[in-house]
Amino acid sequence: MSQQKEDFIAACENTLHFIGGVPAAIVPDNLKAAVTKSSRYEPTLNETFEDFADHYGTTILPARAYRPRDKALVEGAVKIIYTKVYAPLNKHIYHSLSELNTAIRQALEVHNSQLLKGAITAGNYSLKRSSARPWHRCRYCVTSSKSTSMPG
Repeated sequence: MSQQKEDFIAACENTLHFIGGVPAAIVPDNLKAAVTKSSRYEPTLNETFEDFADHYGTTILPARAYRPRDKALVEGAVKIIYTKVYAPLNKHIYHSLSELNTAIRQALEVHNSQLLKGAITAGNYSLKRSSARPWHRCRYCVTSSKSTSMPG
């Protein structure tokens, strides 16, 4: 996987499939695969990513550039997943991508089934999951087009 727009969109789509629904909004970072022109107030979305959002009936709200507070929650979640999922997997050797994906899925299920700190429990997580709109059965197909001109 890379941060190319096709891979980024595939990762977003796989996430929607994993949670079994489509949230009202997706909040990506300001990476080039999602945003073509960064702006503090009105970023310009990548046309393909915007088409992806239209296909699934969701809104894209990129995190504001130069605003670390917008990213704090996500960065914390990444740190937790790294600690709970990636680090334990690093101790083993996997001989195929499907074997690694199975191990990741199992580690995610263990992590997601644990009670969270405070008043939030795994039951509340399933409540959030149920608030997502149903998964669109027709998967998004990334298309590309090129414009050329003929010498005249």
